[in-house]
Amino acid sequence: MKPLNELTPEEKTRLLAEVDEPDAWVIMKRGLYYRPQAHGYTSCLCDAWKCSHEEAKKHEYLRGDEPVTIKPAPPKDYTSYDAMIPLIQKLDDKTKVLIGQLLPKFGINFLGNVYDITPSQLSNVVLVAAGKATI
Repeated sequence: MKPLNELTPEEKTRLLAEVDEPDAWVIMKRGLYYRPQAHGYTSCLCDAWKCSHEEAKKHEYLRGDEPVTIKPAPPKDYTSYDAMIPLIQKLDDKTKVLIGQLLPKFGINFLGNVYDITPSQLSNVVLVAAGKATI
């Protein structure tokens, strides 16, 4: 486990994805992603079905002229509130409490409005609270 100041932006993104969607895979056919529960297709990753590796393997089919392939889901853009707020909402209560305890250590005076904290600050606190990085 590395200190935050030694993590590259790419490493932070990968670690946040591990916290957010630890086993997220996408299924593709003809360059399109499967929609949730394999109900149709989409070209937009945001609408794609993100499922476990085990579930994705059930749909993989590599023979024929229209193979169905699987790959790890690309990480979200964690530099936005659109990704960080749902990630925080998913966390267990113990981790959320730890986030609250860590805020002062990051020099953040939290007054109850999450938008008073930048997504970058949120991501740093989440990484430490989730045990993915140290201060």
